[in-house]
Amino acid sequence: MLAAVICNLLEGLRTVACLIHPVMPGTSTKMLTALGMAIPDKGFYLLAQIQNWGQMQPGIRIDKPGILFPRIDVPPKAVSQDKTPPEKKASATLPSNPKPDNPGAFCPE
Repeated sequence: MLAAVICNLLEGLRTVACLIHPVMPGTSTKMLTALGMAIPDKGFYLLAQIQNWGQMQPGIRIDKPGILFPRIDVPPKAVSQDKTPPEKKASATLPSNPKPDNPGAFCPE
């Protein structure tokens, strides 16, 4: 049962890795390489090649992948020094009972 869940998870990751190629080609390539998938000569898979479920072979061994999205640390001096609680900031900028110009713009009360 667990093996089937993991295999389905890997199939989902394979599909995501193929579909994100147009907007994140580097991440797509890293994911496909980590999954042991060959990168096509064109550099990407066609939709007809992606849609077939079951391309991940049961029993394959996958090494620990590298970091796809490294953490970005913000330097302490760049952090705002404003000590106003978030509740106070929100109430100071938003009216307490907004009346929309377009009545259909908000859910009815």
